[in-house]
Amino acid sequence: MNYKKNILLVFFILNIINTVHANHLNNTFLNSELLPICYDFRFCGYMDTHGKNIITPKFSEALFFNDENTAIVRKDNLYGMINRKGDYIIEPQFSYLGDFKDGLALAGNKHSLYGYINKNGEFIIKPKFQRAKSFVGGLAIVFKDDFWGVINQQGAFIASPQFTYIDSFNNGVAFAKKEGLWGILNTQGSFMVMPQFQYINGFIRSFNEDLALAKQDNLFGFINTEGQFVISPKFKKAGFFSEGLAAVLKNDLYGFINKKGDFVIPPQYDDASYFIEGLAYVKKNGHVGFINKKGEWQVKPIISTSDFSKNEDEQSKHFNHGFLKIIKSDLEEYYIDKKGKAIYPIKNIIVSKENNMIQVLKPQRLHEFCYALNKCGYVNNIGNIVIPPVYDEVGFFNLGVARVKKNGLLGLIKNDGNFFLKPQFQSIEKCYKDEYVSDFIIVKKNELFGLVDFKGDVIIPIKYDDIRCTPNKNIFQTKKSDKDKLVSVSDNNLFKRIGFYSFDNDNSFVYIIQYETMLKGFADITGKIIVNPKFKELGKFNDGVAVAKQDELYGLINTKGDFVIQPQFESIYVFKEGFAQVKKDGLLGFIDTSGRVVSEPQFEYAENFERGLAKVAIKKLWGLINTKGEIVIEPQFDEIRKFDNRFARVVKNGLYGLINSEGEIVIEPQFEDLRVYGKNLVIIKVNGLYGLLKVGEDTSNKSLFEKIGLLNKPIQEVLYASIKNEIKTIIKPEFDRIGGVNVDRYGYDDDVFYFDEEENGHELIKVVKNNLMSLATLDGKVQIKPEYQEIKEFMGYYNYHVVIFRVNKNGLYGLIDMNGNMIVEPEFEAIEWVNQKIIKVKKNGLYGLMTTDFKPIVVPQFSEVLEGTNDFVWVKKNGLFGLLKFNGQWLVPPQFKSFHSCFSSASGYDKSAPLCVQKDGLFGLIHNGKWLLKPQFKFFGFGFHYSHRNFILVKQGGRVRLVDSKGHYITSFDKNLAKVVKKR
Repeated sequence: MNYKKNILLVFFILNIINTVHANHLNNTFLNSELLPICYDFRFCGYMDTHGKNIITPKFSEALFFNDENTAIVRKDNLYGMINRKGDYIIEPQFSYLGDFKDGLALAGNKHSLYGYINKNGEFIIKPKFQRAKSFVGGLAIVFKDDFWGVINQQGAFIASPQFTYIDSFNNGVAFAKKEGLWGILNTQGSFMVMPQFQYINGFIRSFNEDLALAKQDNLFGFINTEGQFVISPKFKKAGFFSEGLAAVLKNDLYGFINKKGDFVIPPQYDDASYFIEGLAYVKKNGHVGFINKKGEWQVKPIISTSDFSKNEDEQSKHFNHGFLKIIKSDLEEYYIDKKGKAIYPIKNIIVSKENNMIQVLKPQRLHEFCYALNKCGYVNNIGNIVIPPVYDEVGFFNLGVARVKKNGLLGLIKNDGNFFLKPQFQSIEKCYKDEYVSDFIIVKKNELFGLVDFKGDVIIPIKYDDIRCTPNKNIFQTKKSDKDKLVSVSDNNLFKRIGFYSFDNDNSFVYIIQYETMLKGFADITGKIIVNPKFKELGKFNDGVAVAKQDELYGLINTKGDFVIQPQFESIYVFKEGFAQVKKDGLLGFIDTSGRVVSEPQFEYAENFERGLAKVAIKKLWGLINTKGEIVIEPQFDEIRKFDNRFARVVKNGLYGLINSEGEIVIEPQFEDLRVYGKNLVIIKVNGLYGLLKVGEDTSNKSLFEKIGLLNKPIQEVLYASIKNEIKTIIKPEFDRIGGVNVDRYGYDDDVFYFDEEENGHELIKVVKNNLMSLATLDGKVQIKPEYQEIKEFMGYYNYHVVIFRVNKNGLYGLIDMNGNMIVEPEFEAIEWVNQKIIKVKKNGLYGLMTTDFKPIVVPQFSEVLEGTNDFVWVKKNGLFGLLKFNGQWLVPPQFKSFHSCFSSASGYDKSAPLCVQKDGLFGLIHNGKWLLKPQFKFFGFGFHYSHRNFILVKQGGRVRLVDSKGHYITSFDKNLAKVVKKR
């Protein structure tokens, strides 16, 4: 057997199946022979499958090459993109960079705001989102103003930010969470299934095998695409359907059910996941194994849970193209095949840094092997034994060193077989802390701990009861006879008399406590004592000062240990915005970091400064002071709420008003309720009814509203007049609800419609009266007669200000424009988008079609309508599928029992690719309505992508053949491809 060729074949397969870096999970499968390598956690480049360096290690991070032969790299803290020569095609300039999807790539600027760039590195959609996802099918999910929304490729919102979370769009739908419940969105950003579930999950696609996992009343069941339960919610836990089965929990054990809800594999496992490639991950008695769909062990449970502990996400628990990566708890990796045989990839070549130059050393690629699972050694990549199997356990080589165990003791061995550290230790651990990895090793021998370096030299003697790493990689905490001290790698006598310690925020100081007196002081990181332990309490430094307690009183000291504020306060609290509260004689005031008393202690209560203002209370009434200590609003309110944008709500005698961030009273407390929406909209409540105000940009210290009694005036007089016309009454208080005023049930964003607000200022808001809905403009004009139970945005043309809404009247749906003109009469059970050209309508349980300019194409007659291509749609009639053109004529009349996308592509699902169809029990291949291969096969196997081509396996007359995406039989192909096919 040619072992070397097999290893290269393994790398070829792994090259196809490995997914990219965790931050780029949606990247394509690999089809590249260039593999990213990183050395000493700092230098990353690319090598080929022979271990030869192709691109010099010079990056801080390197990701896999994608299908477009580009790769994302990081230089220092900025991301860019390179070609296969290692040349930059986009210079490192972004805080984040994703692969190109639909011609655009997600990118972050220096302020960690996200937008989308073109292939020249220019922002096409400006960075204005706090979080975002890549484009899929012309749509992207973005996070703005604390909510998720959906934009198109022009950067315009098709669904304004209003959702707690949205999954990415797949097959024209996405699961979205709003107000604590999940529903199903279509590609127009409207709910096709209203939020009603506690949870929905559908695997990689939104719906898997036409079913999605849903949670209701704290139990799990399965719904169809219309949101109806097919399998009633009755399980405490469940997974989604894959390959016809789903894992569910019953009586605290997992089993597998079919689509009827019947158990096919009885409950017997401690944990279980979904089936992929005929196998499912299960856990039993603390070990992980894999079963087939009959419940038989394919890979017996021999993988320890600890070895599988880093396979945290669901995708990493499953076979991909016949192989599964095992990530051990110590971050070592290997692969197993479907028989459980371990396969180790060729190890990276070794790189060292000397004289600031990266040098490539001659590689010694070694692989672990064990006889009878009890004696282990190493072989090289051609199968020769290099290190004999004499060890109980062996680990992976890292920088030329591996951990081995012999006779129950641990040591470190070099790749030439000589010992780095002879097996003599009970434990050998490298110290990981925060963002660094120590250059030293903590060892344990005869129950005592010490420290060695990577040359094998003892740095700290092995004599301590315990050694732990600290935030400073050159300082270690030691314990002996229940006494702690800090020890430097350069001075073993550092901080001899310390009891406890802590580091400053930037690791520039070490805080120490003396055992005998329990007094505190601090030193620098070299061990030089700056202030001897003399304080009863000592806080961390902030802006060059720290709180210190002496003689039962608190003051401030500088980094020299000198008091800048003498001890005089009962308490000094945490600094924020350069100010801290102080307490004296039971009252609160403020000081700054220079030691200046900004406000003498005089308040019963006080809160930290925020936006240059601090809330203070006298006699349980709240007001505001500024950073000069001046009272800008006299204490008079029962409550001052948190500032949101420019404003904060205030409460007085149970009535609500408004103040701004300049400390001015904008609206005197006079309303039963008051809510700020957006930048300058204020929803008010008067006599149980709601209205809307608009606050101008400029305000004054004078009250902007004349207060008028609420209970004895007609409603017209309850509308308050602005003294300086800085507040306008937009909508009189005459509605049961405006926007999201009823916060117990409705959210604000769901009820305000924005249409190109930034450019055209065009905006509508929903109003409700007697449980009937209407729309109003922000000049107070009610556009539509209140007669609908529901109004949802359906279509928007931002450039022309034409907006269409879907309305529900007495349970039936229709369409209106923004002026209330009827476009489609409310006569349908559903109106939904199919694609950008076709809308489907449902009547009497059947679907019909209309164009996006609302002209009828086909009267309702289909049980299903599914997205096809840009020229036709799939429809189901009398239990069979067919292809219908957009003009209503048949491309292929209904005749197929089923259809599916059978080709695997490096770019994922391609709706324009050929489809596999089933007719009369046989499979064929069709493309755009034309036969590539007529139904003649009893079996269509899985598809795969190889060398920029797509293939599928077919079976005919007992013979397995290979077919490409053009329907051509492949009779000759290279050896590597032949081996891949043979593997399958």
